[in-house]
Amino acid sequence: MPLVSELLTEVAAGKVAAHEHELWTTCPKCEQKVHLDEAVVDDSVPFETSYACPHSCGTMLVVSVPGPVLWEDSGWRAGDWVIRNVRDLYWQQDGTQRLFVLRAREHALD
Repeated sequence: MPLVSELLTEVAAGKVAAHEHELWTTCPKCEQKVHLDEAVVDDSVPFETSYACPHSCGTMLVVSVPGPVLWEDSGWRAGDWVIRNVRDLYWQQDGTQRLFVLRAREHALD
């Protein structure tokens, strides 16, 4: 299953490459900033990659196939996948001042 960085690179049509260490979010439980390369990644569930807080708080965001109906405020479509982030997801490419933000989706982990 794909990582968030792979999906963002694909969406950018290869013009820029995203890396897990350039992406971060905040744990919804402990409120700590977590770069995605520090998160616990689990791709053992078919068609899903989950990112958990390294402090054992639980899931922070999920990449999955879309359901039969993409319900409102549940995630961001990236090709054949959906990035489901309950907190804002930030991307700042190394060496740049530009900051890209995928706004939190209230029902991302429902």
